[in-house]
Amino acid sequence: MGAPDPRDGEPVEVSGEIDYLEERKHWAYQPLEFELPNIENQSWPAGDIDYFVLAKIEQAGLTPTADAAPLAMLRRLSFDLTGLPPSLEQVARFEALSPGEVPAAYAALVDELLASPRFGEQWARHWLDGIRFSPNMETSAYYRNWVIKALNDDLPYNEFLRWQLAGDLVPHQDPPRAAEAFIATQMIAYNVTEDDFIESTLEVLGQQVLGISLNCAKCHDHKYDAVSQEDYYALAGIFTSSTAPKAARDGRKIPGTETQIITLFDQEPKRIGPTNLLLGGDKSCRGEVIRRRLPKIFFEGEPPSIESQEQSGRLELANWIGDSGNVLAARVMVNRVWQRLLGRGIVPTPNDFGTNGEPPTHPQLLDYLASRLMEQNWSLKRVIREIALSRTYRQSAEAVEKSYEQDQANELYTRAIPKRLQYEQIVDHLLSVAGVLELDMVDPVPAINKWPQQRRSDKSYGGPRAIYCRGDDQAANTFDGPNSELLMEERARSVTAPQALHFLNGEMVRRISTDTAERVEAIVGKDDRNELIGTSYRLLLARPPSEAERELGLQFIAAHGFERYMHVLLCTNEFIHLN
Repeated sequence: MGAPDPRDGEPVEVSGEIDYLEERKHWAYQPLEFELPNIENQSWPAGDIDYFVLAKIEQAGLTPTADAAPLAMLRRLSFDLTGLPPSLEQVARFEALSPGEVPAAYAALVDELLASPRFGEQWARHWLDGIRFSPNMETSAYYRNWVIKALNDDLPYNEFLRWQLAGDLVPHQDPPRAAEAFIATQMIAYNVTEDDFIESTLEVLGQQVLGISLNCAKCHDHKYDAVSQEDYYALAGIFTSSTAPKAARDGRKIPGTETQIITLFDQEPKRIGPTNLLLGGDKSCRGEVIRRRLPKIFFEGEPPSIESQEQSGRLELANWIGDSGNVLAARVMVNRVWQRLLGRGIVPTPNDFGTNGEPPTHPQLLDYLASRLMEQNWSLKRVIREIALSRTYRQSAEAVEKSYEQDQANELYTRAIPKRLQYEQIVDHLLSVAGVLELDMVDPVPAINKWPQQRRSDKSYGGPRAIYCRGDDQAANTFDGPNSELLMEERARSVTAPQALHFLNGEMVRRISTDTAERVEAIVGKDDRNELIGTSYRLLLARPPSEAERELGLQFIAAHGFERYMHVLLCTNEFIHLN
């Protein structure tokens, strides 16, 4: 069938105006609304989160999966919270637990990992993926380290946003604090492009922070969402009033410090005030002047305008985003946290909460988490802790067949989702088991060019965590690493032949297998092959071997030697996957 003949049927009147009253009925713009649901199995929930999940599972006539084994949870939690494998000491501690000791030990582990400096390094990578972070800019190391520190310090999320959007406008009496504020605003500097600085900035603000594609309204009213072209240029005026793109390339010292850093914002902007609407997005076709203001969809009446002739309006924008009355930023962020921990967002389209995105599978759970974030002073660590302690998160990946049949996409969270480690986690895991991972934060110096890199005399391939390095392009591409040209709402988790070949034939992995074998031999000695096999499994996979695995190991070592056996363990799927 072809396109309908426009001459057939009655003409349809199409209005060019956005019906904001109707558009505000969309779930993402509604106030938070939730009520703890009734459930049959009262013994299963460990907290409020589990009520919302279990209610949906029971409505489908299904049951949740049993808890994962303690050692499986130790490994999952360690990678999810810190991006690193558990230590041999942690494995030994959890292996010795009696069933009655597990709940308290698990809760203590959650607190231990949240307090670790490694937490910020892992969760900073998630944030950097969504803002086009590039390690190649002169300020990259400063900004990356600021994000890590802010997350480790549990800086309230609304303040985390406020500093990045308007840190230079927030009064600071303490010079070091003022220096941090200038560093935080470098988030916007990553969007200074040759094409369109404003479009790139609003794309990040819209998708990463608000879950709306604001940039789609540059040339015309948004085709799907209630964002007009006037909304776009009203926001654009805030940024044209505060910056000249070339200023991002001029080195200057941060006030009160001796630190030389690239600053984005011009100290004396040429013009503060409204900007022109560009017809069709064409810079040569200037339309009417649009006053600076916030998007209309968020206000019952006319949105407040920004009339200041002394400041751009970035501070007003940041304050509005982090206000408890604006729930969208909270919804977007808790959905990202849930996605990182559970493997699937409550809203499956994390960057699109608009009408073209997918609706939440558990809307009341989403609102509950957003409420918890705001009422706990926007603490991300507290939200992460509550999710990590839930029975939902602690489920095994091995569900009953009925759950696989009726909940194939795991929309009901009837089981855990197996996850392949991200590129940086794989790199850190390899260096960690070989004993050559350096865990001290790297000072803001030019980023290391590649991994592996000669940085130590005894283990030339060792060094800091992958987040501090530019990375090896080939390895990063093979394992779906970061891409500074995209807003990455989620990393791909491909399974390809080159990945297996990288482990099988790569010089780096072969060197690590040699040094890891030597490390294990130094721990237990060379003579007791049973101990060699057991320690290798605990170091690489955070569990003891089964009897069948132990017997195969003994046969392989007898035929090929312990070093090649270690290489085989490094090449297993389990080494780079979480169950």
